[in-house]
Amino acid sequence: VAPSSITTAQLNEQILKYLKPEITLAPQAPGLIFGGQTITLNSHAEGKFLTYQWHKNGQPIAGATQDRYVIQSVNASQHEGNYTLVVTNDFGSVTTQATSLVVDGTPTNRSVELNATVAMDMLWVPAGTFTMGSPTTETGRQSDREDEHNVTLTKGFYLGKYEVTQAQYEAVMTGNTNGLSATPSEWPGNPNRPVEKVSWDDAQVFLTRLNAAEQAAGRLPAGWSYVLPTESQWEYACRAGTTTAYSWGETITSSNANYNWDGAHNTGSDFKQTRDVGQYSANPWGFFDMHGNVWEWTADRYGTYPGDPVTDPSGATSGSDRVRRGGSWWNEGAGVRSAGDRSANPPSYRRFNLGFRVGFLPSK
Repeated sequence: VAPSSITTAQLNEQILKYLKPEITLAPQAPGLIFGGQTITLNSHAEGKFLTYQWHKNGQPIAGATQDRYVIQSVNASQHEGNYTLVVTNDFGSVTTQATSLVVDGTPTNRSVELNATVAMDMLWVPAGTFTMGSPTTETGRQSDREDEHNVTLTKGFYLGKYEVTQAQYEAVMTGNTNGLSATPSEWPGNPNRPVEKVSWDDAQVFLTRLNAAEQAAGRLPAGWSYVLPTESQWEYACRAGTTTAYSWGETITSSNANYNWDGAHNTGSDFKQTRDVGQYSANPWGFFDMHGNVWEWTADRYGTYPGDPVTDPSGATSGSDRVRRGGSWWNEGAGVRSAGDRSANPPSYRRFNLGFRVGFLPSK
């Protein structure tokens, strides 16, 4: 360096750029926050010998001295505000941009406008703990005793009030570039019947298109997406706080659900095909046709149930078959129980009694 070409102050400034902390990940609050949720704010910084201090509205938060800040059971009066993280070492401090945490209070039902005439209604399911699976007394099979296990779901989520209908599927899938029919059903032209003959892979195309459309319309909150529910989320919503074989009690009749209640699948007086959604009473949380009508795909790979207890399970870690739940018009009463006959198929599998229901969840 030529004499007098740079001052000591200028040199110190350049050196400090490399020694001071550098924020590489700023915290971001979820797009939807409801009272009682657990919220995690994450940040990351590069540098040596760093210390951290979270602030709310410019004031330090006692004990919040890591790059990750977890708020248990969030509520508006205590936790709403602007959050920043100050990262410090011996060479200086940097402060992240502020992220605003706003608690939306009691969750409301959600209506997704798919086009000018077709919408999809969703209901909020609160976080909670339940017993998943079936005892021996439901089926007489000793193997079922091993299926019972306690599950805790730590995050609430939305789930479709009804199975996805033919009209809803057509509204989203019209114009898809995947070569898939927007009207695949065995009994087409029935807009309020559940769509069927839809594979797990087909459902993923539907969800990708739905998320993209909602994102483009500015209606997709940060950190949320439309997905298939996990198997545990599905059964939790199906049971709706009940512990009986069905969400209405221990026995089933033809007035409870669309299932094979009379004769074989192709004989007797039962309907032997799908029916419009919502023809039977809703379960205690307001969901229709969780028992029968069409099987419903879930997100999970098929595998044996995990040990007891478990938190936020997401199915087997390997394997290709995906779980379907709920039974259908084809199945007898035992197959449409809340615990149900767990069944799985390859993700390319399609059948005239197999459809799906949409979840809307925060990212993990």
